[in-house]
Amino acid sequence: DLIQLKRFLVAAEAGNLRRAAGLLHVSQPALTQSIKSLETLLGVELFERSARGVTLTSFGRALVPRARMMLNERERISRDLEELRPLVARVRRIA
Repeated sequence: DLIQLKRFLVAAEAGNLRRAAGLLHVSQPALTQSIKSLETLLGVELFERSARGVTLTSFGRALVPRARMMLNERERISRDLEELRPLVARVRRIA
């Protein structure tokens, strides 16, 4: 789920779930649940949790570039489709 990947990336960059939740405008429990769901789906722990925050596990570090790539691709798809919108509208008018 792209929302889970975005939340994972923000948490990874922030190094703190409370700070990440604020950046994402979600509650910390919602963010924690989203990350736990992603970890369950993938079958690995992505973060080591401590009183001082979170740090990425080796699995988490491996996921970061792939998650960025997927989110960047989603953005490219959205831009490409937006550029096609006027073309499709013109074709409809001609037909």
